[in-house]
Amino acid sequence: MMKGLRISSLLQFTLTAGELVVGEVLEIREKSVLIGREGLRHEVQIDKVAQIKISGEWLERLGFRMNEGFAYELNLAPGLDLRLINQSEPVLVQWAGVERHTSIWLPSRVEYVHEMQNLYQSLTGRELKLVESKHADN
Repeated sequence: MMKGLRISSLLQFTLTAGELVVGEVLEIREKSVLIGREGLRHEVQIDKVAQIKISGEWLERLGFRMNEGFAYELNLAPGLDLRLINQSEPVLVQWAGVERHTSIWLPSRVEYVHEMQNLYQSLTGRELKLVESKHADN
């Protein structure tokens, strides 16, 4: 089983017709996961689901915005932002305060969307969800 998989994780899988789509984990079973997508439920074998690689497009779909051309950031609370410096692979995560520009580098490397969801949930106690659905599912 992939590391960090939990209920609400976003994963991708291929429909019978060959279309690659994204869905949210609803249930984790011994050899499969139940994934919700557009009001439908799909039971998918664990070895048939794939992690979604973090990219600028995916960060934007999760509510991050490009700041000063070098980092993606997401406001967590007044004066606190989660920043991803997208200059190396895998992405480094930075928790930064606005006042005095203090920063704490977390010992986390985030390569996949569900890992970012897990980090966000750990920091805030809330789920990180898609903020828009106008993009294609890949």
